[in-house]
Amino acid sequence: MKPLKAILLLLIIFSSASLTGAEWFDPTTYDKNIQAEFSAAGLMPLGDFSDLYEMGAGGMLDLSYLANRQQDYRLSFRTGYLLLIAKDETDEGYKTGISNGFIIPLLLNYEYRFSLFFYKRVKIAPSAAAGISINRAVFDDRSGTISGGVPTGQAAVKDKSVVSIEPMALAGINFFYMLNWTDSIFIKSEGGMIYETETPMYFSLLNAGYEKRF
Repeated sequence: MKPLKAILLLLIIFSSASLTGAEWFDPTTYDKNIQAEFSAAGLMPLGDFSDLYEMGAGGMLDLSYLANRQQDYRLSFRTGYLLLIAKDETDEGYKTGISNGFIIPLLLNYEYRFSLFFYKRVKIAPSAAAGISINRAVFDDRSGTISGGVPTGQAAVKDKSVVSIEPMALAGINFFYMLNWTDSIFIKSEGGMIYETETPMYFSLLNAGYEKRF
């Protein structure tokens, strides 16, 4: 009987927390339909991508329209700016010629939110996003310095800039703590890919920030 009583006590505690969570909404927020997320972001290159860049850092902005005071699903537009920090050397000890670049994502994002352990203030939200990214890379172009395995005597083109637009996808899981019906703080952990025909760029992305409904 003791284990049964302990389980019953836990259910009462969780139920009380759930009821309390339903009472802290502000009726004046019913007409607030725009939701925005602002976050600091860190990017960790993976695979071949990590041979060129140490890391990335920047920020993300997420915008959506919500028809109801609270709804489980969320479709939003995500963008941001991620500065890529280049590696000084390759694994072989030779300079890569790569300089810092950037990524600007333009994505449609879908997530589904549900409460954690019957406590409505804590939300877990698996998410997936797809779209395009604007990428810029700066590097030393050595393509004209060797011909047929023989040096041509031509100097490398310094700091050549290339901008490309490529498909991009993200997927991960988000953790939210709702301060009230209009304000939350969150952490997002995601894996991503920018698809290039020669070498896809894989990475992990970590976001931490603030969500506001207005």
